[in-house]
Amino acid sequence: MKSLPSSSTSSSSARADWQRLLAPLGVAAGLLMLVELVLQIAGFQPLLWLGIHEDEYSVLFTKVAKAQKAGRKVCAFIGDSRVEWSVSPETVQDVLEGAGVRDTEVYNLAYPGANVRYLLDGLMQTGFFPDCLVVGYSHLSFYWSTVPFKPPERVDRWSAATTTMSHFLLDHSILAQPRFWETIALRRGPLTDARTWIGHRSISPRGQAHISYRIPEQHALAEQRKWYGIMYSTPMPPERVRQINTSFYAQIDKVRSHGTRVLMLRMPVAGWVRTLERENEVYAFEQLARDINAPGVDLNLLPGSEGFKYFDGLHVAPPSDAKVSEYLGRQLLSLRCVTALH
Repeated sequence: MKSLPSSSTSSSSARADWQRLLAPLGVAAGLLMLVELVLQIAGFQPLLWLGIHEDEYSVLFTKVAKAQKAGRKVCAFIGDSRVEWSVSPETVQDVLEGAGVRDTEVYNLAYPGANVRYLLDGLMQTGFFPDCLVVGYSHLSFYWSTVPFKPPERVDRWSAATTTMSHFLLDHSILAQPRFWETIALRRGPLTDARTWIGHRSISPRGQAHISYRIPEQHALAEQRKWYGIMYSTPMPPERVRQINTSFYAQIDKVRSHGTRVLMLRMPVAGWVRTLERENEVYAFEQLARDINAPGVDLNLLPGSEGFKYFDGLHVAPPSDAKVSEYLGRQLLSLRCVTALH
């Protein structure tokens, strides 16, 4: 009778099979690393997103939801990339804690290109109502932007870990790009596509997007001016303005019904942007804040704002973003937006 192989023999065979498999995998990985190195030396770089991705946003939102579930108070900033890039929730958190507010978590839940009304609606659909809500207003995102926003989903630890790893690869590897050949084509041509502008992108633990441009400031300004010209080429009908405002009032009423305190915020922009927005203004920011009976903070009126550093006239860049964030922390305290959070 033929004897069965022993367990030690089987395990040795299994190890040998794995070793034979690892050798070609190691060679393949080495070749990919070599190709990646050659491409980057030749000047090609991964195409970076302008801010946080949908799945990264879900990871951040899950963190906020867990803090709330654990009994922590939440102060959330929402808005478009002007808020996402230029408000450091970590700095605001430090200001509040320095003033004795110890039970509050501050997060930046802004989203690049988002219409703030769509963003707020998506968050409310999840049942999220923070204790303090800072609404970042911009003439662009409030009245003109139609960028959709899908309500974020809560994710488990495994999904959060794989999302973090996948976006690390996307941000650092050309070969990991979903549309590899498009990446190569764009990098060979002029840097006119918005996805070719970004030289660095990372998201802070509390949601601020750290961005750097790889195009000249003059180029960025020219592109943004062109875009504004297109946007304002067709005047907005007054009835559409009233419709937008009325829907926003209803949103704020719903938020407040859950005990949320609201602050309206207008981020600072360069002089040419302020002039364009003033010339094409369809409804004053100050009046909008009065309509909903909320404090309105216009950082364009902040002393020294004319000396702020910007990426392209629209986004406050370091180190000026630190001054903006410190001031916002002090405003939350002085306007008593976080008094109930002590």
